[in-house]
Order: sequence, then C-alpha cells, then structure tokens
Amino acid sequence: LFPYREILVFLMFPVQARYLVTVFGFIAFVSSVSGGEGVAHVVHLGGFITGFVLLRWVGIARTSLVSGRTPFLGSVREAYRRYRMKRLRKKFESYYDKRSGGDPPVH
Repeated sequence: LFPYREILVFLMFPVQARYLVTVFGFIAFVSSVSGGEGVAHVVHLGGFITGFVLLRWVGIARTSLVSGRTPFLGSVREAYRRYRMKRLRKKFESYYDKRSGGDPPVH
C-alpha cells in the first residue's frame, strides 16, 4: 500500500518497499525454479501475485479523485452500488408498468 516507504534491511540499509518486494519476488521465483529446501516457494509466488492483483485490479491502492484518500476496496463497493441501482431501476420500471397499464417512457 505504501510503495515509497523506506524499510531498513539488516537495520542498516534503507530500501524503498517496492524494490524490496521485487527482490523478494525474484528470489522466490529463482528458488521455485531451482527447487529443494522444503520451502513452498510457489506458494510465496502465489501470494505475491494475489497481492498484486488485489492492489491493481480490485482497487485497494487507487486514490479517490474527490477526497484524495485511498478507499478500501473502492471499486468493489462501486460495482455493488451500480448493481443495486440497476436492480432498483428494474423494480421501479415494473411497478410503473403495473400502475400506468402501458409501457414506460423510453429514455
């Protein structure tokens, strides 16, 4: 969520979080290809990819244009809101048909 935050590696070297995550992902990839050691490196890669998808596709890290804040699962909430509005619109149109006895006006 904070790619520019500096993290101290070995309590001495400040590194930005985005570079550190990239290095850890590369290490997990190389370790999964080489095999061995009894550590599930492929599972670590799956977590890395899942985190990336959550940050990019779902929209956790997207900032709101109005408030400038980062909404939690903003695009999921927006999709749910659009679904509810569409459902309510259909209900209203069927109610309007019953009340007027005809077709609703075309938009």
